[in-house]
Amino acid sequence: MVSFFSGPQNIKRLYPIFIDLKRYSGGRKQVQDTHDAGSLLQQILQAGGAPRRTLRELERLAKEGRVLALIDGLNEVSSEIRMKIVDYFLSVNREGACYLLVTDRFGPPDSILESFSHAVVDRLDQNKIQTIFDGEFGTGEYNRLDESQKEMYTRPFFLSLAVKRRYKFSGVGVSSNIFEQFFLDQLRINKEQLNQIARASVEAISQQGGFDMGRFKQLLVNGGKYQILVAAAVLNKEESDFEHYLWRDYLVSRYLAQNEEYWTEKVFDSITTYSSSLECLSLVVEQLADRARKDSFLKKVFDWNYFAAADCIADFREEDPPPRQLSEDIRAAILGAIGEKRFDIVQRTKERANGILSGHNCPFAKGFREANNMEALVEHIETISGQEGWFKDWKTLFTKGKGSGLSIEEINSIDSDDSLIGWTVANAGRRVIIDETGQRHIREIYEKAIVTENKNSVRWRVVHILGAFPSDVNVDFLLKALNRDTYHWVKYGAARSLIEIASRSPVGLRDSVISELKGFINHYNPSNVWVRRHFLREVIEVAFLLNSEPGWKEAITPLLTIAMNKEADPSYRSLLKAKVGAFSTYDITG
Repeated sequence: MVSFFSGPQNIKRLYPIFIDLKRYSGGRKQVQDTHDAGSLLQQILQAGGAPRRTLRELERLAKEGRVLALIDGLNEVSSEIRMKIVDYFLSVNREGACYLLVTDRFGPPDSILESFSHAVVDRLDQNKIQTIFDGEFGTGEYNRLDESQKEMYTRPFFLSLAVKRRYKFSGVGVSSNIFEQFFLDQLRINKEQLNQIARASVEAISQQGGFDMGRFKQLLVNGGKYQILVAAAVLNKEESDFEHYLWRDYLVSRYLAQNEEYWTEKVFDSITTYSSSLECLSLVVEQLADRARKDSFLKKVFDWNYFAAADCIADFREEDPPPRQLSEDIRAAILGAIGEKRFDIVQRTKERANGILSGHNCPFAKGFREANNMEALVEHIETISGQEGWFKDWKTLFTKGKGSGLSIEEINSIDSDDSLIGWTVANAGRRVIIDETGQRHIREIYEKAIVTENKNSVRWRVVHILGAFPSDVNVDFLLKALNRDTYHWVKYGAARSLIEIASRSPVGLRDSVISELKGFINHYNPSNVWVRRHFLREVIEVAFLLNSEPGWKEAITPLLTIAMNKEADPSYRSLLKAKVGAFSTYDITG
């Protein structure tokens, strides 16, 4: 993805600077981690800038002429660092003139780039590929390839690799197969050695997503393997990172496909740089031996980030080779969950769901994209039979209609280790009848989960479902979760549910909730900037909802203003200010 932000057009002199974030992230052993934005940005300019400039020089040049900043590889750094980089160059543009072009990787659109125009790089044209391929390997060779192989060569990386190595990859055109074939046949590395390299790749990635080449080299006890990677240009000339991100993605995915204990929230955060680059996840899926393991992996991803789960299977097709074929069950369940979000009462949730589904242009996804309402989506789900036992349970829960209820046994499923079942209870429960006995049972599930290991997601599901049931007791419960729970996604979910309850409640309860939220936001200051900004952004976004009581806009606007002013950075605060301004004209009747 390439993003553009343009400054004024009437200044003559142009001062370009190229900033390679891959060079910065790959050389992290030579730089110092810092929370000071100025020091961090100067380190980035020193490590990856060409020509090297200081912050003061850039600010002066933006006033004298105009700066053209090309920032390459935004996905190479954490969300927090991305924000600081973009914030800085937007501030340069406010004080002077700065054109800003940013390249990013695959993944859900980043909220910090919403004010940018977006362009997507297309795959290579088939005629162009044929010309290059036949020119290298002989006339008619391209037409000897099967369709899956032709599809692989639409990606420049694989065509370039074949041409550089003068090697026509044989067999099924599946990314992971081609990588393995390259290492085994071209580099003469055996499977055991390849697995060692894969393990070193994972262990050299920091929790923030940076790659430590020194650590990687150290882990490869046999230095010969390391030198082979350097000689084959798998590693770049500076030996600071891989020559192309797909090398690392493949090696990481290979290790995850073989080691289920690495299917955790922390690992997903680090290997995708907090969901910025998701392609390694789809590479894991195609390397898993059977559909049951594919389903299990995708459910783990779904529990971590359901939009990421949908995004990482977007390119899988019914006619794909067997390694890339998914069960109809898992595709239906993930797409059904995203499809349900299209009818959410919160505007931003609806928009994100529609955006994700627009990327699923295969025939199977049509019914999920085109359902006009929740009833139509349920009717579509009912036409899918499914093969797995879990799917039947999921389908029963998902197709619950208005006026029906959840049994205690079904409510207990919110604690399921199967994330699709647990989250479906949390979502279906919001659109059915749950009496006070059932709601009390849901709250009790939270209390048990808070003293049990690895139940963060269960607590998040509980605070999510209770937002659909306005009452004093649920408000008190959600406020306790907001203030005491240590998991930031539970705080996020509790705040959303409290705002939803306030929008549907009589004046007394509404004003009480808003007052409590004001107090919380005034004192909320987590060390992680990304967590704080995401929370404040959600508080503002959730106000854009339907079916609120009269007087909602007037009552909630002061809270939105507090959330906006809590943001210390001027450029990001201006983004929140624009959201608050848009709220004044938002039609809450739909």
